[in-house]
Amino acid sequence: MIMDEKNLKQGQIFQERYEIISLIAKGGMGTTYLATDRKNGVKVVLKVLAFSEMGDWKILELFEREIEVLKSLNHPFIPNYIDNFRYEKGSELLFVLVQEYVSGKNLEEVIQSGKRFSEKEIKNILRDLLNA
Repeated sequence: MIMDEKNLKQGQIFQERYEIISLIAKGGMGTTYLATDRKNGVKVVLKVLAFSEMGDWKILELFEREIEVLKSLNHPFIPNYIDNFRYEKGSELLFVLVQEYVSGKNLEEVIQSGKRFSEKEIKNILRDLLNA
């Protein structure tokens, strides 16, 4: 995706370790980027929450809770927690969660591409989700 002035820039480096590759998505809880962990060359995901875009302290509370839960989880269907930190970008304060990158399409993308699931496939997906 194209980066704009509101987004982080391709090549920008955080913590002298994480280099932005591209924007993945923007959502209600911030913006998600694909990055490279320069420490080991592995691709990671950075979930970035900008203080200025929080309409409510509850959003930061939920973000911090997500971090704590991810730290305690170890499940094959949930991307692993790697790191978290706060970063100042000019006058902006950013809260960043770093997770394992899992390549592939999300369920919405698969459905939009025209994929129709059989009853058995749906049951398998739901079973995997419930196991997670």
